[in-house]
Amino acid sequence: MNNKLANFAPLLFLAFASRAAVPYGAAPQQTGDLLLPSGEITAATPKILLIHGGGWTSEKYLRGTLSDEAALFRDAGFAVYNIDYRLAPAAAWPMIGDDCLAAARKLVSCEGMPELAAAAEKPIAVLGVSAGGHLALMTGLRLPRKDVLGVISVSGIADPEQDSKDHPARYEALFAGGPIDPKAFPEAHLSPNAPPILFTHCWNDTVVPIVSPIKLARAMTDRKLHAETYFYDFERTNQGHAIWDVSNNKRHVLYPDIHERCLKFLRDVRGLPQPLPSSANPKFLGKLRDISAAEVKDSGVSIGFECLDRDLFDPEPCYDRIASIGVKNARVQTGWWKCEKEKGVYDWTWLDGIVGNLEKRGIKVWLNVGFGNKLYMTNTFGEASVGFVPIHYGPECEQAWKNYCRALAEHYKGRVDRFEIWNEVNGKSFWRPKEPNATEYARLVAITAKAIREAQPDAKCGGCVMSFPTPFLDEFKRAGGLAHLDFFSFHPYDPRPESGWPDRVKWLRPFFHGAGRGGKDVEIWQGESGFASWAPKKYWQPRIIRESERAQAVWLLRRYVLDFSLGIPFSSYFQTADMMKKGYQMGNSEQSAFKVARQGVLNGLTYTPKPAYRALASIAAVFRDGVRPDARAVFSATRETDPSDKTPPDGATIRCLAFTRGPAPLYVYYMSTDPQRAWSDKTARTTLRIEANDNTSAIRSPVLVNLLTGDVFEISLRTDPAKSAIFVDNLPLSDAPMLVCDRSAIELGR
Repeated sequence: MNNKLANFAPLLFLAFASRAAVPYGAAPQQTGDLLLPSGEITAATPKILLIHGGGWTSEKYLRGTLSDEAALFRDAGFAVYNIDYRLAPAAAWPMIGDDCLAAARKLVSCEGMPELAAAAEKPIAVLGVSAGGHLALMTGLRLPRKDVLGVISVSGIADPEQDSKDHPARYEALFAGGPIDPKAFPEAHLSPNAPPILFTHCWNDTVVPIVSPIKLARAMTDRKLHAETYFYDFERTNQGHAIWDVSNNKRHVLYPDIHERCLKFLRDVRGLPQPLPSSANPKFLGKLRDISAAEVKDSGVSIGFECLDRDLFDPEPCYDRIASIGVKNARVQTGWWKCEKEKGVYDWTWLDGIVGNLEKRGIKVWLNVGFGNKLYMTNTFGEASVGFVPIHYGPECEQAWKNYCRALAEHYKGRVDRFEIWNEVNGKSFWRPKEPNATEYARLVAITAKAIREAQPDAKCGGCVMSFPTPFLDEFKRAGGLAHLDFFSFHPYDPRPESGWPDRVKWLRPFFHGAGRGGKDVEIWQGESGFASWAPKKYWQPRIIRESERAQAVWLLRRYVLDFSLGIPFSSYFQTADMMKKGYQMGNSEQSAFKVARQGVLNGLTYTPKPAYRALASIAAVFRDGVRPDARAVFSATRETDPSDKTPPDGATIRCLAFTRGPAPLYVYYMSTDPQRAWSDKTARTTLRIEANDNTSAIRSPVLVNLLTGDVFEISLRTDPAKSAIFVDNLPLSDAPMLVCDRSAIELGR
């Protein structure tokens, strides 16, 4: 840094709160506007370069199109350099890219920007829109890694393959009539040291096809680079890129969801916490450490690895993703049709690949045994004969089914000992070709469990239903079905996890008491349940909204903490990745890949993480190695808020759940509104009251964990000996679970 500039920086800041037309080169277009945030500029002040779009050629889309967005970034604390550049074809590639590189280097060095002297040589973020997204990617990937915080491509041209077919004139201009140069596009510059990149794009983009960022983001995933995607719909059709919020005479800015997603990404790459749901501002300590599955000794956290019998997603990019955040169990479907394609000959190769890859990463597999086989069945739908039941197709088919189940259990002896028999048997789509029948299901359970235990006498076998069909369960029990089972798996897809589930579990305990194999209790498992980040218009699960990545993450958190608070030993989320590789077959129908509800914690095309993935990492890090519900704890919360704030719309209350890991108490609280409503009280404060017991003395260094983000904050306790209680004051409140515990009960990342 220039020492003279540093000495005068405070005075210069006052003189130059913002400055127009700050040049980075000699040409008239090589210039930009510099906007500075309020307050003193320091070495910690973040800097961002903004690059406009316009197909590399249009004078209609210069830096003025980003001026309002630049002001928003300034208001968020960034020093912003919003630039123009020479346009093609006069400045064909590589000149147009070199302009952006020159501007970026200027913002890094702050040469000629005395206002930013204190932040000189600090790394920058780069954001570009449309063709500017391409230039942002090329700029960030070609700068030294130390100079780049992260790159954001907003509806950017990341790959020319499809776009050049749709818009050839752009490329004729960019390359001055010459051929497309692959080195002018980002994938040619990916290296092991590539900076983090966020791709935001509308599924319905009519200007740049969404395949462009998908291809590059997937390339980064395959190379284990840091890529994030925010792909959205929101019914934004016939809007071109669908990025500008110009309704109600608003400024020409990105839609709020896009802008906030960009800010979230930039906070993460800077190692900062996400804002708490109120204006509380406790001291930030760091983030929860991701604990790998191999490190976890015991956990009831499970993930769905289903539908690979139909190849509905690619498992390869998922193994490390799921293992690295400590998910200990995975539900895998076995696909009879795929294992036996010649009568009596079993080929386990495809299934061994899945089971083996999960096992070697420390993930325990449990198998869902089900579905049909055209070798023994007629008039089934689809190659996998999903939902077609072998006992409906005569003695040969039934015997073949028993042989298959016995061979399956024998093949995985010593490796897999948990077998769930069939799937959602009370749903017509999974009980073909007849109507669901509990007595028939009891017979299927009996012959299947017998075949499995002929190979594995100690195997655990379980039943499975969707929702909570009480008459079906009664009939199944009368027919003797429970006597063959060790566990029973429920699939409660309620839009609000708390709706009725605690009462159902209360009813089940005496119902299952002593009714299982050997007179033991049948364990209650939550074996499949999920919430889609996007759902089609006609969707079976009641929805207030069709699209929200946040709602998915909040729902996931509440599903797990609720299940574990009820003493349920096993809870599984559906599912690992969106099922978008090909059409989804079930029963007698098929859905287009792009019209299937997106249930995954990973994007099904790029395999980049959604917010639900981060939430799952928090759950796996906390609910492991002996965490149990604490029935002794007396724990309550009081909402303290501005009287003008709205009451939660659905009459929800604060839910308080207590757990322990050994002597360490864990207290979880949240407002139990419908996750789809995204309830957040910006001024709410919550006071927790915890009656003293043997465990409360273990809280010596209290912390608050935002389970949605993994952020950890330092907080303080207040004791009241007269009331034999401890209090935690001034806590934020939202619909997403927060955790209060001792610092020693969690691990911070490095």
